[in-house]
Amino acid sequence: MLLTKYRAKMIAKLYKPYLASGVDVLDIGCGNGEVSDYFLNKFEIKLVGTDIDQYLKKKIEFKKMTDLEKLPFPDKQFKVAMFNDVLHHTECIEKLIAESLRVAETVLIFEMQGNFWARLIDKGINWFHRPQMPVPLNFKNKKQWNELLTKLNCNYKVEAVKKPFIGYPLEHLFIVVNSK
Repeated sequence: MLLTKYRAKMIAKLYKPYLASGVDVLDIGCGNGEVSDYFLNKFEIKLVGTDIDQYLKKKIEFKKMTDLEKLPFPDKQFKVAMFNDVLHHTECIEKLIAESLRVAETVLIFEMQGNFWARLIDKGINWFHRPQMPVPLNFKNKKQWNELLTKLNCNYKVEAVKKPFIGYPLEHLFIVVNSK
């Protein structure tokens, strides 16, 4: 729980310029809803969570995904869609980003870059929170993200996130994607 709140604070700092009051937000891969709940309390946004399984611990509006590659929402329903440490758990990153651009104007991505610690910590956290969840650990580095997003023919920026303290074992990327 403490780690989740710390992570949510890191993500919120990055996302703040995109989460104006009243903005409709989709949290794709919302998991247990802890980060979504933090965002609902921090920002005056309207938020819906979606995931392949429903195991919420927090009360947020939720719609289950019945297809791993299709979001259950109409075109441009949301101003912002976000993926918070989710895409490395999928085999269909490119399709999910394309789908998120279909349902939202702007897509915000917070992802770990793969290293020994990222793999170890992520496997452990997922085993603890949801042992039956698939965890392919499909991490991408900055160069690979640039290649993927160029292929999608969208406007984007990929930035390395400054480590919050010396000795912090993870490396994160913050990515903003918009349709052309």
